[in-house]
Amino acid sequence: MSDLAPRGPRMPRSQREQRAFHPHLTLARASARASGDPHQQRRAGGSPFRNLAEHLPATPPHFGTMTAHEFFLYQSKLGPKGAQYTKIACFPLA
Repeated sequence: MSDLAPRGPRMPRSQREQRAFHPHLTLARASARASGDPHQQRRAGGSPFRNLAEHLPATPPHFGTMTAHEFFLYQSKLGPKGAQYTKIACFPLA
């Protein structure tokens, strides 16, 4: 993965992220601050996902099948207007 690292001048040390990098997969965002979407405001009761299980059917729906032939690696940068996503690599699955 080191070959995916951006090339060119580095940010000044004072502007670099100070926390250690932790790779992760984001499935959903639940905060207006993170997404920029005012409709995702936190409710007084906590997370908007808190009562999600109550609204799901007892038997999961069948969505069919698919075969993926490739996947993409994206970089996300959070900003005041929400996340900005940039495709940085494509990986074939053949």
